Amino acid sequence: MDMDKVWQDMTAAVATVLNKEWGKAGACVQDALQQEQGALGRIAKERLAGTIDDAQMRRLLEDEKDALKVALLACEVQGKKLVEAAANAATDALVAAIRTTLGLPPV
Repeated sequence: MDMDKVWQDMTAAVATVLNKEWGKAGACVQDALQQEQGALGRIAKERLAGTIDDAQMRRLLEDEKDALKVALLACEVQGKKLVEAAANAATDALVAAIRTTLGLPPV
């Protein structure tokens, strides 16, 4: 799995969700995603190695999603629904990449 491509896809997914907010918060949001990169990368590697299953991966991603939401709020992204949607877009992109690599159908 090409993690650089995954991070690009995650950033693009978040940028699409944030739309107008991206202009003022984009750099901060990219920093927030970069801060989460290590933890998200470890989760991806563990899932790809079979060390954890889908259910465990989803629980771990929920924790990281909460951390990402806090970071997005610090970036002054306006609105709880928008923050939730952006965090979901990022983790959904990661899950899709993992499932594709494992040869599993999309969720």
